[in-house]
Amino acid sequence: IGDVILTLQVADALRKAYPDAQIDMLVQSRVWELINDYPSLNNVIQLDEVTVGNVRAVCRQGNYDLGIAVYPSFSLALGLWLGGVKYR
Repeated sequence: IGDVILTLQVADALRKAYPDAQIDMLVQSRVWELINDYPSLNNVIQLDEVTVGNVRAVCRQGNYDLGIAVYPSFSLALGLWLGGVKYR
């Protein structure tokens, strides 16, 4: 939970630098309720389990240009790549 709260500062900085950007955050379901209405985020996407397939599906559906993985995870990194995220 602490990692997610600290990561909100990244969303704030991105919103300040790119006010018109679509900024979504992918989180585990257990913390979704805490940040669902955070003003710097357009959408908060919840996953019960972070797997390569789940991340890939979210990325393909969102058609994202950029993905920032603040939590180091091979599954997350591979899911971003397989999901077609151009910049990771």
